[in-house]
Amino acid sequence: MTSNESPIEGNGDSSSDNTSVPQKPTGTAMQQLKAGVLPPDWSCIPVDGKATYLKGWSKSRLSLTQLMQEYDKDHRYRGLGVITGEASGGLIALDIDGLTAAARLKAAIGEENYEKRGRETTMAWTSGKRGRRQILWKVPAALVPQLRDFNTLILRETGDWEPGTGDKNRIKRVDDQPAYEEVVLRFNRCQSVLPGSPRPGSNYRRYRWLSYNEGRPADAPRWLIELLLPHCKPVTWLNSDDQKQLNETHGDTAVPPPQIRGWFFKEEVQALLRPKLRDLIYKHPVFDEYGWLDKEGGEAHWMSGCPWHKSESGTAFQVNKNSGVWYCHACAVGGDVLKFVHAAKTNDPYAENPTGPTLEGYVAEIAGKLGFTYPDDVLPTQRVANKVPTAQDLEGLYKECRKIDKATPNKEQARLLMWAHAQVSGFYLFKNGREIYDSYKRFYIGELTADIKVQTPEQLSAITETDYIIPDFLRCPSSVMFHARGGLGKTKLALALARKVGHGEPTRIRGADFAPTTTGKVLLLGNDMTPSGYVAYLKQQGIDIQGRDSHWMKAVWNWDVEQELELIDLLNELQPKLVIIDSLSSASNNAAHSENDKEYARTVYDMARFNGVQFPPTCFLWIHHNKKDGTTFRGTDVLRNAVDDTWELKELETEEQGDFPAGSKILQIGKSRGMRDGARFLVSENFEELLTFSDLTPLEERRQGTGDVTGPSLVLSLLKEASEPMTATEIKLGIDARVQGSGSGDGPVGRRTVQRWIKKWIEAKLIAEAGWTDPDKAGRPAQLYRWAGCDVASQTESQTIRFLAQVFGGGGEGRPPESGNPLERDCVHNSASAAPSSSESIPAQGVSAEGNYGHGSSIPDDAEGRVHNYSGVESQSHGLGVRTGGLSPGLPKSSTSSGESGITAIPEKVEELRTSTPELWTQGGETTSLEGKNGIGLIPNSQKQVEDFGRCPKLLEEGIAENPSAATSIGEGELWTQTGLSPSTRARAGACARDEQEQEPEELDIEAILALEPCADEENVAAFTGLDPEACRPTPFPQMEGMGMVA
Repeated sequence: MTSNESPIEGNGDSSSDNTSVPQKPTGTAMQQLKAGVLPPDWSCIPVDGKATYLKGWSKSRLSLTQLMQEYDKDHRYRGLGVITGEASGGLIALDIDGLTAAARLKAAIGEENYEKRGRETTMAWTSGKRGRRQILWKVPAALVPQLRDFNTLILRETGDWEPGTGDKNRIKRVDDQPAYEEVVLRFNRCQSVLPGSPRPGSNYRRYRWLSYNEGRPADAPRWLIELLLPHCKPVTWLNSDDQKQLNETHGDTAVPPPQIRGWFFKEEVQALLRPKLRDLIYKHPVFDEYGWLDKEGGEAHWMSGCPWHKSESGTAFQVNKNSGVWYCHACAVGGDVLKFVHAAKTNDPYAENPTGPTLEGYVAEIAGKLGFTYPDDVLPTQRVANKVPTAQDLEGLYKECRKIDKATPNKEQARLLMWAHAQVSGFYLFKNGREIYDSYKRFYIGELTADIKVQTPEQLSAITETDYIIPDFLRCPSSVMFHARGGLGKTKLALALARKVGHGEPTRIRGADFAPTTTGKVLLLGNDMTPSGYVAYLKQQGIDIQGRDSHWMKAVWNWDVEQELELIDLLNELQPKLVIIDSLSSASNNAAHSENDKEYARTVYDMARFNGVQFPPTCFLWIHHNKKDGTTFRGTDVLRNAVDDTWELKELETEEQGDFPAGSKILQIGKSRGMRDGARFLVSENFEELLTFSDLTPLEERRQGTGDVTGPSLVLSLLKEASEPMTATEIKLGIDARVQGSGSGDGPVGRRTVQRWIKKWIEAKLIAEAGWTDPDKAGRPAQLYRWAGCDVASQTESQTIRFLAQVFGGGGEGRPPESGNPLERDCVHNSASAAPSSSESIPAQGVSAEGNYGHGSSIPDDAEGRVHNYSGVESQSHGLGVRTGGLSPGLPKSSTSSGESGITAIPEKVEELRTSTPELWTQGGETTSLEGKNGIGLIPNSQKQVEDFGRCPKLLEEGIAENPSAATSIGEGELWTQTGLSPSTRARAGACARDEQEQEPEELDIEAILALEPCADEENVAAFTGLDPEACRPTPFPQMEGMGMVA
């Protein structure tokens, strides 16, 4: 024995003489497959090491052409694997992990059954590592259907064979002992890497043949069949071909033949039959002659002689005690109890399954001996078997399917249960579980019940119009396919988009900043990472899903495209503005179709079609992967047709790398139903690792060829530069002047064309309507239009914003308010855009020329004291609410003081206010400026002072309280009256709050704020905020920026 030869394995790989050695194939696995050296009934798949990326691979039946196509799709594939089990004609693989594993196997099956390495009598191969190999056999065809639920058996260190998916229950070893080595039998839903394939982690060391056996796996040896018998189960529902044969059998039966088998193999029948198997089924003179022996080792089956051949040992015929499945090793045939009854009656062990009246006769006889009455006890299980199902029958079936679907998370299992229920109920129009599942799903999403009728005007008017969440970029309802190659940061960018929607952060579009038109919930369907990985990514992008942002950021892990109905229910419950699916590939792991099939796009198509119909309108962001060549995203072209937009994240071109910050990327819009095809966005990461993206499209786009500014761009440019709103006529004149001055030769633009351009930008939310002009001589007012950008990048950060950034994070924008009165919440992110009628409630906007950090949403309860010159307010305070919509979007009304704040004019310097009106005080020096961008103004600090609003003699003499527009004499800001603060309070602008002690602004002590006790003035809190007093704390700086209380 050489030093390298194992006493267990021997040295069968080589020979000392020149005797003939069977030829073994060489070359790569793909070369061997193409050369036809592999058995034709083997189902093969492409592999990367031991992994495959083929969806539904365990059920794949790929032709050579299809296999080569799949192999070429992914550059990671370097080898092939063979699917074991029923997929490859009953192929079973024994995996021996090393020398100690081989010793354990030899002890378990006996030396007489053990095949030495290199001397196998069947097909075998090795990875080349010491002692490792796989041996393959073919399970008898009669047993393959009975093993449909059998996957793997593991040989434990105790010597017992146990089912499992991995040897996780093995005895633990100490560090100084050799690594544990497995012995595993693999059948259904498993695969083995073929010779010619690279070993995992190596591109040049390949699996190689130990024994080719002329390209045929040998029949499974007796020890292996005996090992499998206890795991055999009778097939209750035959495959579709056998079912068809049963249905087409001539001869009348009281019950349809498939229904007979379904009833007979129900557990309630088998439980009565099991103890009587030898008395009722296995009755034969040969069994009386040989008697019955129990299998040694306690295995659950009996052994005896065979009725059809002379058995010397009296053990060739074996029966599973639990299932009744039988097998004769000598005859190589077997089956369930009904097949044995038929074989015994016909004296033909190779007879097919009994059908028609023959089957019914056997079952009726056995049923009577078990205490059943045939067919009476069978008929209740097939209520509609002998009639065409009605609409009511189908609806009842779908309702049962709905119950099964909700109670069964595993959708493959749910499909099988639905099909079994349909068969038991006599619905044979469904060939398999997939058909009934698809039919049931279409029924519940309305496809089967939708009326094909011409839409009425009322129905058409109820259709949700497309709106923009982020102006001129993100639409709702819509579906977006967001794709890139791996590792570029698709998930991070999607979460950055979620932050903008949830926090209301502005986005730079066409050279200006625009805030989202609305904020709302975001739903993340995450499959590509672990939950902890997603939480880390969310925090990195400024989203605290475990804390302050949990009210708007929602997550669901491991959603599957098969769970379409569950998603619709969830969308109706949460009503998110944005839904992120990460990713389409991982959400389709259990899909029955490959990504190149049309059906692969069904869920994407359904969600787009029912968006705003079956659930509130939202934007779906489907994250997907690029093809290997990087040309576009993977999968069927139907995916492109099913979405509104396609976005691709790409690296910078070489010539662009010097123009943008290092690490930047480009988000390019491909297909776009929002007319943004070809638009490019710069994606970059700031110092805090937050991703930002900005539109590279200039405000003034140029026409190709001439280089002249486009007409629609001129509309935007004119309104952005205008100091006040413009009418369509004024915009037309401005465009004509620019065109004539450019010398392009273009004539005056038509009024209708200008109106069309204006409408386009209004729909894109880049401009907005701004009230009406005074009536002209003909008595007709003209619509005014204004620029809708907020230009927050140029604003000075205030203490309020820094405070919010410290307390709530997220760059200072805070949270969308979910407390306070409904009108306040409605006004937070929407500036007024039309003149008020006498019955409308007006939010307290218009603190200053920009008003971006002014107080918002105080609602008067009548017309008294409302702004007299609304258009003036609109022109001077159009920025209000675009960034924060009040003091902040993160704090409710109580963020100003113990009550609602009064709003007044703001001088340029605080000293001017203190000098001119010494009895009044302001909320900190930084809150004041000529334009009032950063401040509130005068804020009362008690309920009494609130009630004194409007009664200060000095203010009444100046007419500020009665005439809000007079406030412009003090500063640049417009004044809004504030009434209806509570049922007992009518506060007017021009606060006369008094404070005998003027305090200097203090440094913000966040820890001190959070440690304060709840507010003691519960009555005031409840009266002015509508909040639970326990949810509020007083601030330690009651004179700073109106922060009298923090919720």
